[in-house]
Amino acid sequence: MADIYEIEEIDGVRFNWNTFPTTRQESENMASPVGCLYTPLIPREDLPIANYDPQVCRKCRSILNVFSQIDMNNKVWSCPICLNRNQLPPQYHNISAENVPIELVPQASSMEYILNRSQPPPPPTFIYVVDLCQDADDLKSLKETLISSLDLHPPGCFFGLITFDSVVNVHELSFTNCSKKYVFSGKKELKSIDVQEQLGIKGNASRPWNQQIQNFSINNTINRFLLPLANDDSKDQIIKVIESLNISKWTIKPGHRALRVTGAALNIASCLAEGSYVQCAAKITLFAAGACTFGPGQIVGTELKEPLRSHSDIEKGSAKHYKEAVKLYKKISTKAIGINRDSNDKFFDNSSTTTFSVDIFAGCYDQVGIYEMRPLSNKTGGVLVVTDSFQTSIFKNSFLATFNRDEDGYPLTYFDGKLEVFTSPKLKVAGVIGHCQSLKKDADNVSDIQVGDGQTNQWKMCSISPKHTYAIFFDIQTVGSSEQRTTFVPEVYIQFQTTYRHTDGSFRTRVTTLNRLTSNKGELTSSFDQEAAAVLYSRLVVYKLENGGEYSDLLRWIDKSLVKLCSAFGDYTKNDTSSFRLSHKFSLLPQFIYHLRRSQFLQVFNCSPDETAFYHHTLLRVDVKDTLVMIQPTLVRFKADGSEPEPVLLDSISLTPDSVLLLDAFFYTVIYFGHVAAEWRDANYSRDDYPGVYEMIDSAKEEAAAIIADRFPLPRYVTCDEGKSQARFLYSKLNPSENDGKISGGGQMGNFGGDSGTVVHTEDVSLRTFFQHLAKLVVNVNA
Repeated sequence: MADIYEIEEIDGVRFNWNTFPTTRQESENMASPVGCLYTPLIPREDLPIANYDPQVCRKCRSILNVFSQIDMNNKVWSCPICLNRNQLPPQYHNISAENVPIELVPQASSMEYILNRSQPPPPPTFIYVVDLCQDADDLKSLKETLISSLDLHPPGCFFGLITFDSVVNVHELSFTNCSKKYVFSGKKELKSIDVQEQLGIKGNASRPWNQQIQNFSINNTINRFLLPLANDDSKDQIIKVIESLNISKWTIKPGHRALRVTGAALNIASCLAEGSYVQCAAKITLFAAGACTFGPGQIVGTELKEPLRSHSDIEKGSAKHYKEAVKLYKKISTKAIGINRDSNDKFFDNSSTTTFSVDIFAGCYDQVGIYEMRPLSNKTGGVLVVTDSFQTSIFKNSFLATFNRDEDGYPLTYFDGKLEVFTSPKLKVAGVIGHCQSLKKDADNVSDIQVGDGQTNQWKMCSISPKHTYAIFFDIQTVGSSEQRTTFVPEVYIQFQTTYRHTDGSFRTRVTTLNRLTSNKGELTSSFDQEAAAVLYSRLVVYKLENGGEYSDLLRWIDKSLVKLCSAFGDYTKNDTSSFRLSHKFSLLPQFIYHLRRSQFLQVFNCSPDETAFYHHTLLRVDVKDTLVMIQPTLVRFKADGSEPEPVLLDSISLTPDSVLLLDAFFYTVIYFGHVAAEWRDANYSRDDYPGVYEMIDSAKEEAAAIIADRFPLPRYVTCDEGKSQARFLYSKLNPSENDGKISGGGQMGNFGGDSGTVVHTEDVSLRTFFQHLAKLVVNVNA
């Protein structure tokens, strides 16, 4: 079997099982469905690119690929997915063993087609939705950041601006003398047609964008509100409007919150995008400085005596605004993919309408309603970033990073994506977990079993980037036991097709075609990828939580799954706990699950609903490497003796008084000084006399800076000393090994701090105790 890391670099794919089961019992022993983590647009310098349209199978619509059988004499290719024979077109008639097209070379398991289109797609549209109910310094900082972002937009794109406080303002950008804005009440949810009629743009969405550019001077054109960023004059016009923004003038009564209509503003932004032009691809970006307190999307009242909802309130059903708010944002997220319901509550695809994604940036010390708004970003491929203020570097750097460019100068965020999954017979698609949503299309290869967003083989990604990773699950149609097997499929084929709009104006299709063998238990064991398995478990847990699952139920589910897996693939003697062993292919999985159970993904203590929504959103976006850092952070020790930095266990025994530790927990990076190292730092010794002390500190800071520079969203940076309050960021992630030997019944108080003598109380059992309890359950499970 090829190296899993090489496959990931080439195809962007990591399977939990790299061979598939052949019997029902083998499938059940896996304890979780076969799945993979797929990054469709993973960057590759040597990616094969074809400047023509692909050859599509007439029967199943899969694309000619490296596994296709070619009849050189008759110029016919056989599809490995459905076995149908297809005639090659005339341009392929000079094909031979020495002269094969790009898609048939061995390195083309993943390749990209730049599609031929008679009409280029319209430029993308960016609509900023700005909250005016905020501190003057925050708004000033936000305006500066928005202005600096204008130079980073794709050439010729459209730009719109909406602001809100107790009302919603749609700004007219193409003014000549004085600025105008159209004001909407935020009291109720408005329909798209009503908003477009009031703006005077009704009917514009049926006209191609290039016709609207030609009629730019006509008063009822959409370009009054969506101005093309085509030249310096347009940019100056937009800058004038942004600079003129002021904080809300509405008086806030003592003991009250600001009257803020966030939900109405987002709804009107979606109506503006829908009323723009045919096949518009838009990105709506919300900058929220507080909670929605009025109208659709409201999460809390204006009186401060009404507290913001907590996790407990939501679970008990006592958050009185929650259901209606979620209903609104789900409706907008469904509208974003151009799918609507007819009178019979059936879905239909209106492919000529706008598709849009929603980015949300929260700049507030309190909650703003991210938990209710999360479908907007989770379903459309948008980003979600929670910060304390719009003055922070976390906000500024994270926002500007959404405009990062490729080597040709084009932003790396693409639009209007669609993922299709094709499989050979006996293999069905069970679903996807990631930043996308189902297109509700029926297909022959759709499983009755639903894992994640299923019942289809097509998903929409309104926004997609090289950083988006999707979990895709499969259901292999096994037949009976090994003795009863009546059919045998030696291998299965899978093809992913991802079509999207590049920011250079082209339509592209990325195609990845794979094959996997089917095998028995021994071969299954050797094919297991425990890192991918841990990430797929985490996605399953988060998806279940996002869709109403109970935390306690999910803890039991993941424990039972781990016990079942270890029972099937571990080595042990029944009723003998000391005999339990796991091969190196499985040995790390229990500790991944241990840290996942303790993580912010499954534990909500000391986390607000908004913070939980942010953590879940980010996990559902990133690849295997970054997810593992979220689940089990990395810890590196730096010493003053001139030795090289060394990775150490995420354990209390790694705390030593004379060293500096660097913790990377993805969402925050911590530099921790033992008490002796802190004394050395504060003593201001001569660099010449004590070079090792300065090298230790400088190396830790340089390593932290390197981590932060490559991270999205920008992590919080924490520097702390042993025993101080900020050290909790490190202590909370460590395995409390000094609890070893205590019973695992829950709640034994222990302390950990290693050789440093630091006392930190925890009710968590240690990893060793967790593993012992796992072994006990495994060896007795079938007793």
